[in-house]
Amino acid sequence: MKERVYIIGVGMTKISKNGGTYEALCTEAIAEAMTDAALSYEGDKGAIGCIWYGNCGQGMLTSQHSIRGQVILRRLGFEYGYTQEQLAKVCAKTHNHSTMNPKAQYRMAYTFEEVLADKLITYPLTKPMCAPTGEGCAAAVVCSEAYLKAHPAVQDPILVRASVMAGERQVMGAKIGMHINGGGVIGVEEAAMGVEILERAD
Repeated sequence: MKERVYIIGVGMTKISKNGGTYEALCTEAIAEAMTDAALSYEGDKGAIGCIWYGNCGQGMLTSQHSIRGQVILRRLGFEYGYTQEQLAKVCAKTHNHSTMNPKAQYRMAYTFEEVLADKLITYPLTKPMCAPTGEGCAAAVVCSEAYLKAHPAVQDPILVRASVMAGERQVMGAKIGMHINGGGVIGVEEAAMGVEILERAD
């Protein structure tokens, strides 16, 4: 990245079946992120230079709003050779994380064996591997290095080593899934980190 950028505040709402209006969800998440960044939601709005907003509107239009993760998991199995057992281990780990997150929609632990034994939805996915429908919002406050130096009250800033966005593309009639493999590899290379990518999320 050409300029150093830092995350100085994060916030999110609880994920729930009916989370409320987009405006209410955004307000709650942004206010929490600003508080985390040592800013006042009402008094320091002028400190926010701009806001980038992203949603999942395309999924609603194509009736695919809640199954993106499942589509990726199936592709990992059919196109990239991951086994059902490997996916189940990732699922069990993720469910275990939910028990420690008070804002998770469901907080239930599953063992690897329980994930495999549950109801099969569409191979290789059992019910615990599938995402529920839910609404929520998350926000982050990012700043330049100059802002950080001018505001010593900010604590524990996190340097963004790389930021990459990639999408699927057509090459000679074949789809290349950059969001599964290429984007993560590019991000690691850009961050100059000598690590192996073991797990990625869409």
